[in-house]
Amino acid sequence: MGIGFWASEYMARAAEEFGIGGSVLTLGRQDIWIDDRQCEQLITTMNWGAVNDRGVAFHDDSRASKFKELREKGLARRSNDSLYISDHLLFALLGFASCDSADIDSFEGATIIHDFNHPGLAAAAGKQFDFIFDGGTIEHVFHVPNMMRNIYDTLKVGGFVMHAAPSNNHCDHGFYQFSPTFFYDWYAANGWSIKRADFFKYAVSHDVPWEFTAYVPGSLDLVSFGGLDSALYGTMFCAQKTSVSTWDRIPQQHFYSKSWPNAAGARDNVASGANDDNQ
Repeated sequence: MGIGFWASEYMARAAEEFGIGGSVLTLGRQDIWIDDRQCEQLITTMNWGAVNDRGVAFHDDSRASKFKELREKGLARRSNDSLYISDHLLFALLGFASCDSADIDSFEGATIIHDFNHPGLAAAAGKQFDFIFDGGTIEHVFHVPNMMRNIYDTLKVGGFVMHAAPSNNHCDHGFYQFSPTFFYDWYAANGWSIKRADFFKYAVSHDVPWEFTAYVPGSLDLVSFGGLDSALYGTMFCAQKTSVSTWDRIPQQHFYSKSWPNAAGARDNVASGANDDNQ
């Protein structure tokens, strides 16, 4: 599990577009693959500040003070003689007030210990969060329905969840590879407000830019049978929990349900509710 520059920029733009902030929970303790150079690149790309010989000059005093506070604490991670920023520092840069992580074990320093195969994450955390980030964790959890229930239980009404999940050419990386339709159909059926859905192409190297393609059900039909190349592919998906959201409605795949005449009314109602920003 880990977050590089391109996933960070994606999160940053979504946070600014939808007003995502407050407390964040990562599912699994995330390694951050962003060094000082890329950190400065993110700051200038997002126009949070300017980089000069004296360091970073932030436009926002609160972001500057938080960055300085965490820097002085020495929150960083060393790997292969490179020094990367910490998850706490990254999410502070993204504008979040606090950062927690949940995992089955404390071996990577998670602050909340829980097996996602079983309900009870919210009880283990002792609170709900404003933002939950699944950065390549869901594919390692066998009981996916309980994983989705844990996300629902641990997220505040009005809060956001974002998945970054493998979709193709990840054989034996986890239990599953997730098609975008899994997230789109589950969140639509359960009355969440879908904010962003993208299919992306990427490489093992963190220096190669990610290529994003906006996703809606049916948009990948032409490549669904052998139409992709040998690259790695994944899904980025963001949804907001509303006052009518649930976790226990079992979706039917849109590819098939779109052809059922007697399902048209129900399907239209679900689709309109899933993309309604009114809480």
